[in-house]
Amino acid sequence: EGINTQTVVKTALHTSDQCSMYAHVPAWAHSGVWDTSTGLPDTFTGQPNFINNIEADNCWVMAPHQWANQGCVAVSTENDT
Repeated sequence: EGINTQTVVKTALHTSDQCSMYAHVPAWAHSGVWDTSTGLPDTFTGQPNFINNIEADNCWVMAPHQWANQGCVAVSTENDT
């Protein structure tokens, strides 16, 4: 899902509930990193939280603590991919 001047590849998977990649991919098998979510509304105040970056490793389109339809997004660590 390349966008504009993005220099690395991002691959997203969008699924139904109960499809989380958390702890299912061992660290030695990673060829990149999980994309993150930031700016999500705080649970208690409703204010955008730009301090925390949460890994987007839940593929469900309505996963809590991720943007709607974000899915799980793998990001290559190599430029110009």
